[in-house]
Amino acid sequence: MMKIYWSFLCLFGLVLANTCALTLVDDFNNNSLSNWTVQSGNWSAANGVATSSNAPGTFEAFLLEFNGNAGNDFSFQADVRTSGGNSGHNAAGLAFRVQDKDNFYAIWIHPDFSPTPGALQLLKRVNGVQTFLAADVTLGFIPSRDVFHTMRLDVVGSDYTISVKNGAGDSGFDFVTTFSDTTFTGGGVGLTHREGTSSFDNVKLNSTAVPEPTSLSLFLLCLSSFALRTFLSKN
Repeated sequence: MMKIYWSFLCLFGLVLANTCALTLVDDFNNNSLSNWTVQSGNWSAANGVATSSNAPGTFEAFLLEFNGNAGNDFSFQADVRTSGGNSGHNAAGLAFRVQDKDNFYAIWIHPDFSPTPGALQLLKRVNGVQTFLAADVTLGFIPSRDVFHTMRLDVVGSDYTISVKNGAGDSGFDFVTTFSDTTFTGGGVGLTHREGTSSFDNVKLNSTAVPEPTSLSLFLLCLSSFALRTFLSKN
């Protein structure tokens, strides 16, 4: 009986290992984008950060996508820094519900946005056409150029919570807002940037995975086998 019990626990552990939440921590210290796919724009990794550099006047949401599916419910976070003083259109942030380079949501911090410096912008890109869901949300502070600010996104279904810290860190966010939209479901996550130069560091992703059919079937098979062997051992 004890042998059967331990066999069941071992099989159950294997199933859980196949269905556990995906976790990514990328600090780019290896100066590599091996965990990512460049979907649009000019991206590189050097000096322990990922960097996007694009010419002034390019208003497209350029995308660096993580090589993996985030699932339906997840938390996604990165330290974001805009650099230089080329124009008021340098913006950077997080992309999510990524279907491809032409279909995703994005949130940006925008240090020099006019008429609202320090604004947060929320947009969706549908078939390559960008629409702002919120264009000039006031953060309550102006993100300093050349300084990292932590941006966090918590997703549950079609409900989204955006948090921004005036500086870098995992807690003590200075700005929090929520929104809902049903245009996209599922998909991936990534980093996004407009014109000028922006850098990213300390990327974290914790997703709540739903057991895939194969793993779920395996677990039910293990459970059935355990029940049958227990029954036979008593008869």
